[in-house]
Amino acid sequence: MIMSDETALTSYTAEFDFDFHPGNIAKFREKLKAKFGAVDALNAALHCGATSFEELMPPTSDEAKAAKNFGL
Repeated sequence: MIMSDETALTSYTAEFDFDFHPGNIAKFREKLKAKFGAVDALNAALHCGATSFEELMPPTSDEAKAAKNFGL
């Protein structure tokens, strides 16, 4: 557990991942829906090919590093 206000994937040498609890995934998807409104808008902004918000998952640390994309 990291108890601070400055956690980042780029600042620490040890790997860590975020909480993938189903309730948190649901909130993640809700926030994406609120921000983008439609899947087409999300795809245009993030250069992805999602077909629905329900299929989206937050990236793991390894996925974010490989994509060089650390978040919205």
